[in-house]
Amino acid sequence: MIRVNNSDALVKVAEQKLPVGNIYKIVKTDKEGEFVMGCGEGLFFMQYYDLRFELLEEKIFFGKYVTQLCPVSATGYLVSIWNQPGLWLCERRPGCKPEKIEDPRYNSHTTDIKPLFPDQIGDFPYVVSRNRNSINLVDLRNRHTQPLIEIRNSDLFCEKLCLTIDPDTYNLRMMYVSW
Repeated sequence: MIRVNNSDALVKVAEQKLPVGNIYKIVKTDKEGEFVMGCGEGLFFMQYYDLRFELLEEKIFFGKYVTQLCPVSATGYLVSIWNQPGLWLCERRPGCKPEKIEDPRYNSHTTDIKPLFPDQIGDFPYVVSRNRNSINLVDLRNRHTQPLIEIRNSDLFCEKLCLTIDPDTYNLRMMYVSW
């Protein structure tokens, strides 16, 4: 764990091994001090306190390569599994099973999941995803994936897509890396 001190220098404040495989994405949940991680062994929830993380009992997709996740509600996440096509909607409620949003072209290796309007995901439930062969618009309400651009992506796990909205014109800008 690294923290920035007053002189803007990075300072290592703690080191800890977690039995979750590689960590690909960490997102803060709505709960105080709680985070969710997309890892080489699944989707894990953890609590942070006293410069330490404690893994919670809750896990989803145990044993799967969860490389991307995106919050879509206070208790819901859109998740990708590296070697499987499509995306999964996961609600964090007992007995709730993940729901798959199919990719009709059977593309896998998702590197990016970005909401079009992060602060208004409930009213405008659309995300842009990037996978092995395309950049897609995903309609969460209708559970539909529509390709925007057919373009080859690398097989690296890292994110390669950025969305911004111009505050004056509200035009959406998409920047991506191509290979």
